[in-house]
Amino acid sequence: MSLSNKNLSDLIEGDAVEQSDALPDSSKMTDLESLVQRHRTLEAQVARAEEDLKLVKADLRRLNQEEIPDMFTQMGLSQIVLKDGTKVGIKPELSVSIKKGHEAECFQFLTDNNLATVIKTNLALVYGKDENEGADEARRILTEARIPFTDKQGVHAMTLKSVIRELTEGGATIPDQFNYFPFNKTTIK
Repeated sequence: MSLSNKNLSDLIEGDAVEQSDALPDSSKMTDLESLVQRHRTLEAQVARAEEDLKLVKADLRRLNQEEIPDMFTQMGLSQIVLKDGTKVGIKPELSVSIKKGHEAECFQFLTDNNLATVIKTNLALVYGKDENEGADEARRILTEARIPFTDKQGVHAMTLKSVIRELTEGGATIPDQFNYFPFNKTTIK
């Protein structure tokens, strides 16, 4: 039976009978029940506020990335100063990441476009004090000894965004293995 379907004092009294002969006095039980109810109310308010925040953020994103940029496009504008002095503009933006499971293809694409330097390798090895060796030597030894290890490559999100922007501005087509979403973003100052 859930706590909400049973009186808290019944639960505590049942437990108290098993654990101790002394039960809390009724005024303390009433205070405790009030605190527990207040806790439940606040939890529910937090859940509603978090859901409301998600909706407000989605609405703001829609205004910022769709409605205002669409209005600017219809008006043939890229920037304007409103009567109150507020500067409003739109600028091209993009969101880009590597799709999970497609890292190798994306790294090859970057390499083919002379951008291999943005790919970073993270080889994590744990050594005791004064036992450091070079990563290449450790990798070779581990591979030869058939010892499993993690050898992870990646591209920093902002670096990836920057190089993909440069590639698209240069006319390159971005492969489907990337999550690539160009959009216009509203700027208000």
